[in-house]
Amino acid sequence: MGVEDPSGQDGDGIPSWYDGNRVAKARVLLVGAGSLGEETALALYGRGFRRVLMVDPGTVGRDDIGHLALVGEEDVGGFRSEVSAKNMAASTSCPGFTYHVGRVRELEGWNFEVIVGCTGDTRTRLFVNGRARLYHLPYVDTAVDGKRGKIQTVLATGPCAECGMNRFRTRGLNARPSFEQPAPRRRVDPQTAKVVASMASEEALRIACGRQDLCTKGVVYYDGADGSVRTISLNVDPRCSNHEGERWKQTLKSLMQGTGRL
Repeated sequence: MGVEDPSGQDGDGIPSWYDGNRVAKARVLLVGAGSLGEETALALYGRGFRRVLMVDPGTVGRDDIGHLALVGEEDVGGFRSEVSAKNMAASTSCPGFTYHVGRVRELEGWNFEVIVGCTGDTRTRLFVNGRARLYHLPYVDTAVDGKRGKIQTVLATGPCAECGMNRFRTRGLNARPSFEQPAPRRRVDPQTAKVVASMASEEALRIACGRQDLCTKGVVYYDGADGSVRTISLNVDPRCSNHEGERWKQTLKSLMQGTGRL
């Protein structure tokens, strides 16, 4: 039997709070079936997830061969989400990896335990972030641009992905990644995608096991060029439309504190 260490893992590296049945039953919405999305699908499977809906409207191009982990020459011209999900299900004998060919905004039901975003499209990320806030669903927002990646876990309370985007745009941070700007994106570095996918699947694992308290706070940036990781703290942006109700609550609380009634 393993010995517990301060990180909450036993000698085999398995967290003491891990619940395999819970993870296997958890419904995951995976938005994006590109390089990062496919690596995340593989990472989710490795963590024990067995019910994953992959959503992507794009098709497999010839230049994708060698860059997408779940497609081959015979898949050129096929829809990314369909090809990836079917190949994933076939290679793992796991029928729970399904797909939706089209945009995520076309989904009618949002009955998921966790959402993982792996799209480079800012509008799609904002839409998914808004839906996650609306339905109080945990959302793991990720992006990769070349050798740089980011991950942010959005929970029912606290800052959302839009809060982070607003902050970096208005403050004009010199080191802000290009995936937060309307600039040409670089091809995803495979190793960076693996690292970000692993971190995203770990966040999803904590959520599925009911340990949201262990999720990463703030926005985590990974630089694949030197292997560095840095975390930027983030607060709720008072101008963010997703926090309108929270702004009124905070204003009311401040007013009541000022009058000594709270």
